[in-house]
Amino acid sequence: MKRFFLSSVFGIVLLLLTLKTKAQLVNVESQRIQTDSIRFVGLLDASFAYQKNNTDALSIFAFNLTSQYKLKSLKDYLLLIANTDYTATNKQQLSNSLMIHLRYSRRLTKLIKLESFMQHQKNLPLGILSRDLAGGGFRTKLVTVNNSKVYLGTLYMLEMLKTITIPSNRQINNRLSTYLSFSVKLPNELGEFNSVTYYQPKLNEFLNYRISNQEVVNIKLVKKVFFSIIFSYSYDSKAPEGISKTSFNYSNGFKISI
Repeated sequence: MKRFFLSSVFGIVLLLLTLKTKAQLVNVESQRIQTDSIRFVGLLDASFAYQKNNTDALSIFAFNLTSQYKLKSLKDYLLLIANTDYTATNKQQLSNSLMIHLRYSRRLTKLIKLESFMQHQKNLPLGILSRDLAGGGFRTKLVTVNNSKVYLGTLYMLEMLKTITIPSNRQINNRLSTYLSFSVKLPNELGEFNSVTYYQPKLNEFLNYRISNQEVVNIKLVKKVFFSIIFSYSYDSKAPEGISKTSFNYSNGFKISI
């Protein structure tokens, strides 16, 4: 069963890679599956809506897959995230996105983990034709009090970026990626609240930076089924010409643990 599910996961990823979609910026930290003893965990959420009023039609599709697998020692794990969304009317396309993220972590001590990652994404509404990332660094547990945890991550990443401003030019940037993550379990096992903030400056040009924040509340409805409320904010000091430096996103929906 596990082999079949893993095969399905990679099949879905390959399918998503063939889609001509443009990806949103996603905070990976908020999609980690916090567990210390379970070797394989998966989360899946998807939604589709269609509405037509008179001659105006609206189609909305969103899909997110998170798969985490720990090796036998429980010191090493792989995190795979596939995310896509599509929103359009019969007059224009409002969003069309894709993001694939693969991360490897190894626990060095009870407080420190070594991490490396690769990511591919696209997002025309944000002016990004393609953005490929690769990097690594350390993740440190700062605080563990009752049901609360605080983590600090400091990583180097290589960014290869193509924008709609100059589509024939690929920018190669060296960036620092620092994040602070806070999570707390709600009373009576009602769910969990998670907040994460990223700061990503260019190493040789600190006025060229990105800041993003995401707040997530997962409310448990029944066993393995959650209702999620998500608010995201991002700021890009050097956004492509014609693209707003600031963006907001609010969403809610259902999440299933598999």
